[in-house]
Amino acid sequence: MRIVSLFAALILAAPLAAQERSPLLKAFEPQATGTSLPQAYVVPTENPGPQKDIRATRIQDLPRSPVGTEHEGYNRFRQTLNRQDPPPFLGQSRHEVAAYVTADDTHILTRTWQDGSELYLLVGRFAPTYQTGQAIKLTFPIGPGGISAGDTDDHRPSDTSLAELSDGSLLLSLDTLNRCSGTRRYGVMIRLAPDLQSVMWVSPHRVAGGRGFAFNEARVFAIDGGSCEKDYLYELDIDSGQVASRTVVPSAQDAGDFTTMHGKDLYLQLYNRFIHYQLP
Repeated sequence: MRIVSLFAALILAAPLAAQERSPLLKAFEPQATGTSLPQAYVVPTENPGPQKDIRATRIQDLPRSPVGTEHEGYNRFRQTLNRQDPPPFLGQSRHEVAAYVTADDTHILTRTWQDGSELYLLVGRFAPTYQTGQAIKLTFPIGPGGISAGDTDDHRPSDTSLAELSDGSLLLSLDTLNRCSGTRRYGVMIRLAPDLQSVMWVSPHRVAGGRGFAFNEARVFAIDGGSCEKDYLYELDIDSGQVASRTVVPSAQDAGDFTTMHGKDLYLQLYNRFIHYQLP
């Protein structure tokens, strides 16, 4: 009799566990609008243009094949999180919902969609069991005064990187792969407050169009550019998102490339170069 009772308890517990998932997850399901979440209207500022060069010593500047792997060891210093498949119970593909897992098994989800003249981005952080969480909905205007993928009707980001800072805030970069459009207003970075209730800052556009980014307690480093644009390494102030400096680099980044740092050493794997900088 006791065995039957235990078996019945397990049967009842399974749907209960699913019901106990955070209600915030509903915002990441197909057709959901996220209207119940905290809201923020996000408008990237204009790129400030020419800047002083980054204060750093170039230790190495080596040619490489775009398919070469000789510098892959430096990728172990990567600070941005690896993208994963979203949880199956959402019924979404990795093209619809991006999922990331932190070192302490916290789950971070992002979802984007476009409706008329606005782009929407949901960002949520959940406990390992998905029973508790926090989430925010960001709204971007599409067009000359907001965000734009250029000469296309689809303005959703196709290149996203995310990292969790030591204070719990989240740092994201958003870009389009449509980098040959002269009207591209992407390559944007956003810092979200630790409780995901507000935006701490949004960067100017065209400062972070590379593969991932690197950061320390004071600065963020990111590549922006493409085959039809001049390529730069940008240095942003981590507390404000403003451009501190930028330096021309010989090429942009492609799939598999990286921007990483360890201590004062900054490593850039570009499309056809590998560069090692040492910061002061």
